[in-house]
Amino acid sequence: KTAASAEVAKQAEQEVESQADNGWKFIVNSIRLNNNHLKFDNDNEPKTASGIDYAHLDADKLTLHVDDLHFQADSITGKIIKGNMVERSGFVLNTLQTEFMYGGRQSYLKDLLIETPGTRIQRSATVTYPSLEAVSKNIGTLGMNIDLTGTKVQVKDILVFAPMLKSSPGFSNPNAQWILNGRVNGTVSNMRLEQLDIRG
Repeated sequence: KTAASAEVAKQAEQEVESQADNGWKFIVNSIRLNNNHLKFDNDNEPKTASGIDYAHLDADKLTLHVDDLHFQADSITGKIIKGNMVERSGFVLNTLQTEFMYGGRQSYLKDLLIETPGTRIQRSATVTYPSLEAVSKNIGTLGMNIDLTGTKVQVKDILVFAPMLKSSPGFSNPNAQWILNGRVNGTVSNMRLEQLDIRG
């Protein structure tokens, strides 16, 4: 937490902007990280009292296996074969598997499997957008095709990523589970919910 670190951050941001359109592409056939400990602290940011703190991460027992990773200026694709960790916030990830893509106009998670001690999500999700800038100005343009069939979510896991919801009635019991079935199609401004079933 020094003036020098602030200057480094400023220069790094300028360097990232200058390299954003350099046409570089990285292809990694296989990544295997097993039982690692990842700790990151940005001392220029205060620690949050609850939930995931992206400025102060502390992940233990971190395992990540990724195949066919393609990284370029406008997109990232790959297959997560195996993923698990325990984060200092109390979040426990037992299983993560998916084929993913993040791009300038579309992002998706195919054959998704996320498991924690109280949550199981095993489906697919695709979102589309004219551009990230357009969505930031008008969230109604965000398109969705999300399959929720057989989804089980524990409130505790929601509160890790959105701790501000804990004072809301539906989130008062961290051990409660929500069971969701159905599909979401269309855009935020013109959404269609097919056979939506929510139990809690």
